Parts: sequence; C-alpha cells; structure tokens
Amino acid sequence: MSTNPSKGGQNAVAGLFSAGVAALGVALAWGFVVDDAWITARVAWRLANGFGYRFNALGPRVDAVTPLGWVFVLVPFAKQSLSDALLAARIIGATAWIAAAGWLGYRIRASGKKPYLVVPLLAAAPLSAWSSSGMETGLVLALATMALGESLGAAFAGGIIAAWRPELIPYCVVLSLRALWSKRGIARFFPLTLSLGSAIGVAIVRQLMFGRPMPLAVLAKPSDLQHGFQYVLGVLLFTGPTWLWFGGGWKGLTRNERLVAVSVVAHFTALIAAGGDWMPLWRLAVPAMPAALWVAVCLQVKQRRHFFALRFAVATVVSIVVWVEIGIPGRHVMQARASLIEAARPALSNAARVATLDVGWAGAAFSGEILDLAGVTDPRVALLSGGHTSKNIQNSWFDWMQPDALVLLSAPGESIRDPWTGTLFARVIENRMGSMAYWQECRFTRSLELRHTQQMYAIVSCPLKP
Repeated sequence: MSTNPSKGGQNAVAGLFSAGVAALGVALAWGFVVDDAWITARVAWRLANGFGYRFNALGPRVDAVTPLGWVFVLVPFAKQSLSDALLAARIIGATAWIAAAGWLGYRIRASGKKPYLVVPLLAAAPLSAWSSSGMETGLVLALATMALGESLGAAFAGGIIAAWRPELIPYCVVLSLRALWSKRGIARFFPLTLSLGSAIGVAIVRQLMFGRPMPLAVLAKPSDLQHGFQYVLGVLLFTGPTWLWFGGGWKGLTRNERLVAVSVVAHFTALIAAGGDWMPLWRLAVPAMPAALWVAVCLQVKQRRHFFALRFAVATVVSIVVWVEIGIPGRHVMQARASLIEAARPALSNAARVATLDVGWAGAAFSGEILDLAGVTDPRVALLSGGHTSKNIQNSWFDWMQPDALVLLSAPGESIRDPWTGTLFARVIENRMGSMAYWQECRFTRSLELRHTQQMYAIVSCPLKP
C-alpha cells in the first residue's frame, strides 16, 4: 500500500468514514459476549489479587483460553471484580478495531483506490460483534489489519498476532514475504523472522510456564477436519468479502496484492486444519476479513463496474441476513448472562465445589472452586478422550474431587423433570451425569432462566460425602 500525500484531505475523509462505519457496527452489536470472555476475566482477577496465572485460587497454573500476554492487559482493571476486567476488554477491543478500520480506509484511499463501495462491509456482524466480545479478538483484528501495511510497525503487529493466535501464523508468514521483494539487505528478512520467532518464543514460554508448548484449548477442543471444512464453507458464504473475489481482475494485481490474497487463503486453510470453532459468527476467520476486503478493493479497479456492483449486492444481502439471524439476537447475550449470574449467586452461595461445563458465567457467579467438565481450564480433564462437550470423565473423578453442586443446561424446550435424571440436557457429558453413582443421592434444587432462549440451567445439590 503506497501513499499519495497530495490527496491528504480525501484520505482523511475516507479514514473517518471507515471508522464511522465500523463504530456503527460496534454500536449495533454492543451486548454480544461469549462465556470464554469471563474465563479470561477470572484469570486476570486471580492475577490482580496475587493468586497467579490460575482459574481457581488453588488450582493448577493454566492459560485457559487466554493468549499469552493478553490477560496482563486486563490485570490493571481486574482488582475489584471480573466485571470490570470484562468491560475493559470490550472497550479495548472495540476501540482498537474502530481505529484500525479508519487506518484501513485511509490507506486504501491513499493508494489511489476508492474504498466507499466496499467500506460498508466493515460493519459486518462478525467484525462488529467479535471486536467488542470481551475476548482478545478485537485487538487481534486490529493488529491483523495493521499488519497489511509495510512499515516496521506492521511487522511488529504481525509478530504479536502470530504469537497470540497460532492459527494466524500462516497468514503472518505470507504477509511477511512481501518484504523479500520490497526491502533490501537484512531488513528483507525482519518481518518473517519476527513472525516465526515470536511464535516459537511464546511456545517456549508456554512450555516453561504450563508444561506444554500449545494452548490448553488445543487439547480440550480436539480438531476435526470435517468440521473445519464446514466452518470455512460458512466463512466463504456468509462473512461477505469473499463474494467480491469472484470474477476477473486477478492478472492485474501486483505481487504484493496477490500475496495479501494468498495470506487470506493460507489462513482459511489453517482453519480447516484447526477444525474451526464452535462459537458463532466465525470468530477465527475475523482477523483475515480486512485483508479480504483489501483484495476486493484491488480487484474492483480491474473489473467491470456493473459486475462488481452485482457481487457487492450479494455480499450486502448476505451480511444483512447474518445480522438479522445472528448479530441482532446476539445483542441480548450480555444482559441475559448478567441476569443469569445474579440469579446463580445465591443459589450457589453454600456450595464448596461446583461442577459444570459452562465455567465462564459460572466463574463470575461463584468465586470458589469450579470443576471444569470441558477441560478448558483444567489440564487433567483436557487430556481425557472425547470432544469439548463429551469428555470421558469417570465416576471416580467425582469421588476424588467431591463437588457438592452441579450446573446443567437443558435441551431446547425441555423442562426439568422429577427426578432430574430423566431430563434431556443439551450436551453429551451432562446427559451422562444422571447415570453416575456419585450423583444418585443428589437432588434438583433450582432452575435458572436463560433469557431469549428455550433453555434453562438446573442446579443439582448433594450432601458432602465423608
């Protein structure tokens, strides 16, 4: 992206317009959050209060779902409560993305191209929702956008996201190849060295801190190629920018523009290998969406205007459908979870240990020890066979850990039956609880409404065993 300083005013207008569109999308999506964001906030809260890099105060040192380093960004805000840390994460992510969107619009216009037809896609639901979700995604998205530049700062941005998100390493490596032709001397290799070196360095630190070079989530959520293919197919059809790639114009792209396109393809390939993700709105694909938009702008210059307008219309319709079906309903998640947390606090106040699959919101409602049935925050469970919601946990594990409360999510439309063991629950591991000897003497004590859904949480309590 080379700049044209003679048109600084037009460039600034394009940047402000792009930032404004991104801000509008964030405002529409504000309220979207995922349970994993509370996990990060709880780890930050433990760190801020002197317990170390832990989910449970006396539990194992664990990175959980937090990229190494991101949790320290939240520590200054986490001393008093998890909620403060979560709010800070949401504001940081949203602000970073809006600023990066403004930079992208500025650079597109400065390179002699007109971004205005494509810029509305900066308000797409995946970008808007995930930038303010409370996870590191907003900051990663901003850094992935900045990595599209060719400066020293862009190289550092690529190095950070390669370190934080392993699936982005191919994306960063391909982008770093641009320097091999555009720079001279040893500087040609600096972006590539930084991307690979930072990723290797973080793997070494993880090994030293946690006893493994990869994030715990890799073990807790084993990959599945079939799901990965389905995930990327959803990305191609529903995120918007890739619709603008169809048609001619590819031969007219410069080498660097083609490498940006290859970086997007490399990232999607990595997502197939990673098995995708269970979260809505294609979280793992979001960091590559600005690069896909940049390629679309470059193709726009080479294509016939009416053909490009037709494809943009399709992309716009798809984006609107995603907003209506997922984005707008997702605005209620934060409010629903806040109500759930408030209702759960008195219901769990007398518990010593709580076992649940959804440790995110439960960790905000209960400050004591939580037994993670998914293994996202517990290496002992993560190493067991089975998927994210179907870990092969044996009855003997509960005999050893002695939980006295169990939190289960009902299947859609299902009410809690008497006895509770006859209830159909949402996930495999939850449906196995009723057949285990440990839980036979336990009784259903309370249901918690999960607003805006047809589901509820059941709290099962048991007497502590000698």
